[in-house]
Amino acid sequence: MPRKPAPGGSVFVPREVFMSPQAFGQSADLLEVTDGVHPAQARAAQLQHVIANAVREARLLGGVSLKSLVEGLGAGPSSYDRLSRTLRGETMMSFTDLCLWTDKFPLVRERVAAFVAVSP
Repeated sequence: MPRKPAPGGSVFVPREVFMSPQAFGQSADLLEVTDGVHPAQARAAQLQHVIANAVREARLLGGVSLKSLVEGLGAGPSSYDRLSRTLRGETMMSFTDLCLWTDKFPLVRERVAAFVAVSP
């Protein structure tokens, strides 16, 4: 497991923003944010949760494992280990990850568009 980011700054562990971190990427509902989290970090963590859950749902509908999905994508910019950590909320997603998932799954594209269309 990679080392935890130092407190402060813009790097954080997305799942730790929520009251129920184990629910990250496992629910279609938005998660309850813990007290004291900066609103921008809370919104970024919610978006990553939305993406992770949409990827999970799309994979289940397609009957494909994450490992076989990543192998099918080729070496690319992201490894299986890194992508699985981002989908669990242990590591922040990058714009590259966002493009990877929105290019691969229309459901992810729809959910991201719906999320960013709503004012915080």
